[in-house]
Amino acid sequence: MPSLLPLRKRAGQYRHSVVLQRGDAVTDPLGGRSQTWTEIVTTKAAIESEPAIKSELEAAVFYQVTLRYRSDVVTLLDAGTQIRVVGGGRTVKVLAMTNPEQRNIELILHCGDAVVE
Repeated sequence: MPSLLPLRKRAGQYRHSVVLQRGDAVTDPLGGRSQTWTEIVTTKAAIESEPAIKSELEAAVFYQVTLRYRSDVVTLLDAGTQIRVVGGGRTVKVLAMTNPEQRNIELILHCGDAVVE
């Protein structure tokens, strides 16, 4: 009887080295605000692209970045902290996350290919 559980990534599929960074707002002495990025962790991940059409004139590319479960990343995302993924030749913004079946084995970051400063 086939299993109803989704297939998890095998160790060899985590072949991309990625850096997860969190965005921090910084206020300068004159009251201006800018964003700096602080490294959270460097880890291995599987990256898959999922093209999707946003409108008739522009296309967006979305990515699934799958990594081993990290409670620190979940805590930051639950708190509304901006996180980006740098790796695989791209910098992408994390739009949402999935913890498959709440099993704390893998974490899937749903990312958008956007200009992230």
